[in-house]
Amino acid sequence: MTYPDLAVSAAVSARFVPLRLWHTDARVRELNVLWLPTVFVLDWRGVIHGRSVNALPPAEFLDTLDLGEAHARLKQAGGAPTAARLLEAALARRPDGPLHPELLFLLGIARYFAGDHDHAGRDEVWAQLLARYPDSIWASRVP
Repeated sequence: MTYPDLAVSAAVSARFVPLRLWHTDARVRELNVLWLPTVFVLDWRGVIHGRSVNALPPAEFLDTLDLGEAHARLKQAGGAPTAARLLEAALARRPDGPLHPELLFLLGIARYFAGDHDHAGRDEVWAQLLARYPDSIWASRVP
Protein backbone atom coordinates (compact mmCIF):
# COMPACT_ATOMS: atom_id res chain seq x y z
CA MET A 1 0.00 0.00 0.00
CA THR A 2 1.35 3.42 -0.93
CA TYR A 3 0.24 5.86 1.78
CA PRO A 4 1.33 3.89 4.87
CA ASP A 5 4.89 3.82 3.49
CA LEU A 6 6.99 6.07 5.74
CA ALA A 7 8.80 7.86 2.90
CA VAL A 8 5.51 8.54 1.10
CA SER A 9 3.71 9.81 4.19
CA ALA A 10 6.70 12.02 5.06
CA ALA A 11 6.85 13.51 1.56
CA VAL A 12 3.12 14.13 1.39
CA SER A 13 2.91 15.74 4.84
CA ALA A 14 6.04 17.88 4.34
CA ARG A 15 5.38 19.14 0.80
CA PHE A 16 1.68 18.85 -0.01
CA VAL A 17 -1.77 19.55 1.35
CA PRO A 18 -3.63 16.28 0.92
CA LEU A 19 -7.31 16.40 0.10
CA ARG A 20 -9.45 13.30 -0.14
CA LEU A 21 -12.63 13.36 -2.19
CA TRP A 22 -15.26 10.67 -2.27
CA HIS A 23 -16.49 9.43 -5.64
CA THR A 24 -19.84 11.14 -4.99
CA ASP A 25 -18.26 14.59 -4.55
CA ALA A 26 -19.15 16.99 -7.40
CA ARG A 27 -15.48 18.02 -7.71
CA VAL A 28 -14.63 14.51 -8.88
CA ARG A 29 -16.60 15.18 -12.06
CA GLU A 30 -15.07 18.66 -12.39
CA LEU A 31 -11.59 17.13 -12.19
CA ASN A 32 -12.51 14.64 -14.90
CA VAL A 33 -11.63 11.62 -12.77
CA LEU A 34 -11.93 8.38 -14.70
CA TRP A 35 -10.65 5.86 -12.16
CA LEU A 36 -9.93 5.77 -8.46
CA PRO A 37 -7.60 6.44 -6.89
CA THR A 38 -6.42 9.40 -8.92
CA VAL A 39 -3.80 11.69 -7.40
CA PHE A 40 -3.38 15.26 -8.61
CA VAL A 41 -0.56 17.70 -7.96
CA LEU A 42 -2.00 21.21 -8.06
CA ASP A 43 -0.43 24.57 -7.37
CA TRP A 44 -1.87 27.15 -5.00
CA ARG A 45 -4.18 28.44 -7.77
CA GLY A 46 -5.66 24.99 -8.40
CA VAL A 47 -3.83 24.43 -11.70
CA ILE A 48 -3.10 20.73 -12.25
CA HIS A 49 0.58 19.96 -12.88
CA GLY A 50 0.54 16.21 -12.34
CA ARG A 51 -1.97 13.37 -12.43
CA SER A 52 -1.52 9.72 -11.54
CA VAL A 53 -4.27 7.18 -12.10
CA ASN A 54 -4.53 4.10 -9.85
CA ALA A 55 -2.24 3.00 -7.06
CA LEU A 56 1.53 2.87 -7.47
CA PRO A 57 4.34 1.26 -5.52
CA PRO A 58 5.93 3.76 -3.11
CA ALA A 59 9.06 4.44 -5.20
CA GLU A 60 7.06 5.25 -8.33
CA PHE A 61 4.60 7.31 -6.30
CA LEU A 62 7.46 9.42 -4.92
CA ASP A 63 8.77 9.92 -8.47
CA THR A 64 5.28 10.99 -9.55
CA LEU A 65 5.07 13.51 -6.72
CA ASP A 66 8.49 14.91 -7.66
CA LEU A 67 7.51 15.18 -11.33
CA GLY A 68 4.29 16.99 -10.49
CA GLU A 69 5.95 19.40 -8.11
CA ALA A 70 8.81 20.00 -10.55
CA HIS A 71 6.30 20.89 -13.29
CA ALA A 72 4.62 23.34 -10.92
CA ARG A 73 7.95 24.88 -9.83
CA LEU A 74 9.11 25.32 -13.44
CA LYS A 75 6.08 27.50 -14.08
CA GLN A 76 6.84 29.77 -11.11
CA ALA A 77 9.23 32.69 -11.42
CA GLY A 78 12.58 31.53 -10.06
CA GLY A 79 11.35 27.96 -9.50
CA ALA A 80 13.75 26.17 -11.86
CA PRO A 81 16.51 25.55 -9.26
CA THR A 82 13.99 23.94 -6.91
CA ALA A 83 12.61 21.84 -9.76
CA ALA A 84 16.13 20.71 -10.65
CA ARG A 85 16.82 19.70 -7.03
CA LEU A 86 13.58 17.69 -6.87
CA LEU A 87 14.37 15.87 -10.09
CA GLU A 88 17.98 15.19 -9.08
CA ALA A 89 16.77 13.76 -5.76
CA ALA A 90 14.27 11.52 -7.55
CA LEU A 91 16.98 10.21 -9.88
CA ALA A 92 19.37 9.64 -6.96
CA ARG A 93 16.80 7.78 -4.88
CA ARG A 94 17.47 4.58 -6.85
CA PRO A 95 19.68 3.62 -9.77
CA ASP A 96 16.87 3.07 -12.26
CA GLY A 97 13.11 3.30 -12.40
CA PRO A 98 10.26 3.37 -14.91
CA LEU A 99 9.97 7.15 -14.72
CA HIS A 100 13.70 7.84 -15.08
CA PRO A 101 13.52 8.81 -18.78
CA GLU A 102 10.85 11.42 -18.03
CA LEU A 103 12.74 12.64 -14.95
CA LEU A 104 15.89 13.11 -17.07
CA PHE A 105 14.00 14.91 -19.82
CA LEU A 106 12.45 17.37 -17.38
CA LEU A 107 15.76 17.77 -15.52
CA GLY A 108 17.32 18.96 -18.79
CA ILE A 109 14.63 21.62 -19.05
CA ALA A 110 15.03 22.58 -15.38
CA ARG A 111 18.80 22.97 -15.75
CA TYR A 112 18.31 25.03 -18.90
CA PHE A 113 16.11 27.53 -17.07
CA ALA A 114 18.00 27.37 -13.75
CA GLY A 115 21.20 28.24 -15.61
CA ASP A 116 19.70 31.22 -17.47
CA HIS A 117 19.21 29.31 -20.74
CA ASP A 118 22.16 26.99 -20.15
CA HIS A 119 22.36 24.83 -23.27
CA ALA A 120 25.36 22.91 -21.92
CA GLY A 121 23.58 21.87 -18.70
CA ARG A 122 20.50 20.78 -20.62
CA ASP A 123 22.51 18.94 -23.26
CA GLU A 124 24.57 17.08 -20.64
CA VAL A 125 21.41 15.67 -19.05
CA TRP A 126 19.81 14.90 -22.39
CA ALA A 127 22.97 13.06 -23.49
CA GLN A 128 22.50 10.80 -20.44
CA LEU A 129 18.88 10.28 -21.45
CA LEU A 130 19.86 9.33 -25.01
CA ALA A 131 22.61 6.99 -23.79
CA ARG A 132 20.58 5.21 -21.10
CA TYR A 133 17.11 5.17 -22.65
CA PRO A 134 17.52 5.55 -26.43
CA ASP A 135 14.21 3.82 -27.22
CA SER A 136 12.10 5.83 -24.79
CA ILE A 137 9.47 8.29 -25.89
CA TRP A 138 11.39 10.90 -23.92
CA ALA A 139 14.58 10.34 -25.93
CA SER A 140 12.60 10.86 -29.12
CA ARG A 141 11.68 14.36 -27.85
CA VAL A 142 15.30 15.46 -27.65
CA PRO A 143 16.06 17.61 -30.72
